[in-house]
Amino acid sequence: MPVAIRIAMIVPLLVALSTLAAEAQEGASGGSEEQAGTGSIVAYQVGAFLNKSNAERLNAELFSRGFYGTIVQKSVHGKDFWAVMVAAPPNPFENFQDELIAAGYTSFPIR
Repeated sequence: MPVAIRIAMIVPLLVALSTLAAEAQEGASGGSEEQAGTGSIVAYQVGAFLNKSNAERLNAELFSRGFYGTIVQKSVHGKDFWAVMVAAPPNPFENFQDELIAAGYTSFPIR
C-alpha cells in the first residue's frame, strides 16, 4: 500500500485515540462521564499494565503488526495502570475486534 494512503488512513485513527486519551484523562480527573455502554465503539483496549514499559512493549508489537494504538494512563482504586488502546476504524460495520483476535490479541471495546 502506498505511504500516502497509509498516512491518510492513520490520521483519523490518531485523532480518535487522542480524543479517547483526553476523555480518559478528564474522567480520571473527576470530569463528567457518559453512561457506560452507550455510543459507538471508539477503541479496543488490548492490555493494561502496572509497568509502563510492558505497555510500551505491547504497543510497539501491535504497531509492527499494523495496528495503530496509544497508551493511556488510568487510575483504578488508587493504582495507576497503563492501558494499551487501538483505535476502532471509522466504518462501524467493520468488525475490527475479529482482526485483533486473528492476530492473537484479546481485547474489549471502549465506548
